Amino acid sequence: VSLILKMVLVLIPIVIASIVVISFRIYGDLYRRQEESIYNNVAMIAQIASEKIDGDALERITEPRHFMGKDYNKILTQMHAIMNDNADPWNALPYSRIYRVFDGLFYITCDWSSRYGVFYPYPYATEVHKNAYYKGQIGFTRYTDFDSDLIVGVAPIKNKNGKIVGIYEVIIDGYVMDEINTIFTRQLTFGLIVSLIIFLAISIGFILLLMLSLKKLRDAIMAVSSGKWDTTIEIKSRDEVGDLGKGFNIMAGYIRNYINEITNLNRVYFKFVPSEFLKFLGKSNILDLKLGDQVEKVMSILFSDIRSFTSLSETMSPEENFNFINAYLRRVGPVIRQNKGFIDK
Repeated sequence: VSLILKMVLVLIPIVIASIVVISFRIYGDLYRRQEESIYNNVAMIAQIASEKIDGDALERITEPRHFMGKDYNKILTQMHAIMNDNADPWNALPYSRIYRVFDGLFYITCDWSSRYGVFYPYPYATEVHKNAYYKGQIGFTRYTDFDSDLIVGVAPIKNKNGKIVGIYEVIIDGYVMDEINTIFTRQLTFGLIVSLIIFLAISIGFILLLMLSLKKLRDAIMAVSSGKWDTTIEIKSRDEVGDLGKGFNIMAGYIRNYINEITNLNRVYFKFVPSEFLKFLGKSNILDLKLGDQVEKVMSILFSDIRSFTSLSETMSPEENFNFINAYLRRVGPVIRQNKGFIDK
């Protein structure tokens, strides 16, 4: 299987899958932290706000006719003042309610919008609401009331004697968290897709460059193995692949020099040991010869002696002797070779 296919089909999908999994795990952690931060914020607002409400005025609201009365308007004004009438970025979304409890039943006593009047039955109270009223605990939760999904923080409201007389509830619509989730997921997905496209482009480009260099190296190796000893390659990258190309050129140079040396050495050997002699012994190279190698054949042998050579040679210098012998061999050598013979001695 091609290396580039292995990279594209195996390595890159693993990397992409890892990036996606890690990204969404990080997103999940960030989302949980964001959700926890909102819960803590609404609980903190509820705690601070409950201390700003006049518990004695709230305790005096005991009948429906007290709606829009002096105490009611005082508390309503305090509720709006706590949130600065939603005029700031941090409080643009929250709103609030105040509950009282009679005979174990929860009633909306004062609502941010004044839409429920006084003592509007509220059957959606959660365990957090009950803990706030009966145990004085500050808490937060997410639940559904009449028609809305709500994120709330609750805290007890006390009169001047420290008695719990009601519950302050700060509210953020649950769709806010859903919208945060949707926006963040959309942005994460978009960013992830763009990042993966860039990653794929860079990875494929890098792989192609790497493959081109490796292809040059492979082709050069095939050329050398087929006998093209003068093969060299040019890889311009300054990395391990470039070092490998330089190493190949050095190795090819050594091989080329060695082959030339062996070739020249063989030419010299053939001057002393004729190639025909090796062929009769069934050898292709002088290095294949071993002590005691022999072949028995029916052959014609010519022994030729130069008359009075000893006496003649004694009157000549070594150079003149060589010239004399070579002059003789230039005459008889071609005739012997024409008749498929060779000079052994």
